[in-house]
Amino acid sequence: GCEIEVNAQIADEQLSAENVIGLLPGKGSLASEYVVLGAHLDHLGMGNFGSREGAGKLHPGADDNASGSAAVIMLAGRLANEYRELPPDQEARSILFMCFSAEESGLIGSSHYCRNPLFPIEQHKLMINFDMIGRITNGRLSVSGASTGEGMEEWLAPMFEASPLTIVQPENMSGASDHTPFYRAKMPILFGII
Repeated sequence: GCEIEVNAQIADEQLSAENVIGLLPGKGSLASEYVVLGAHLDHLGMGNFGSREGAGKLHPGADDNASGSAAVIMLAGRLANEYRELPPDQEARSILFMCFSAEESGLIGSSHYCRNPLFPIEQHKLMINFDMIGRITNGRLSVSGASTGEGMEEWLAPMFEASPLTIVQPENMSGASDHTPFYRAKMPILFGII
């Protein structure tokens, strides 16, 4: 039984975000096939959006996801050295090292890449995504997606067995992270998270 008058102003503010991508060229007939090693750069800061801890509480960027970005950088250095040591006639796929922006805001950076790839998306053969891998406890790492590509489970089994970590493989695809747009594009994926 009362009347309320409300005045409001809505501001639509556009923000720019950038993916960071590096290319390690492959060799021979496999050079036109691409493996993506990725992680997201952004984090929630004080958790005003999406934080498990709630708004105004610190969501450490070192965990989510400087650890994944650091893994991509470390792998880039290691794989560049290994590619230099390959025999001249050795074939090798090209590797795209990607650090995505705006994952926390809805997979914006990785979705943009899948819609606007540097190379035809069908030439992308595998996407490996690292998210929150820096605080492994009890020696446990979750890796999902082994069943998304033909022969991947058999290819991964000896590596998982040789790992000092306990590799847990969820039955269902876990997490909505930067692997998701690639999976939707019908690409095999692997998703590592604690």
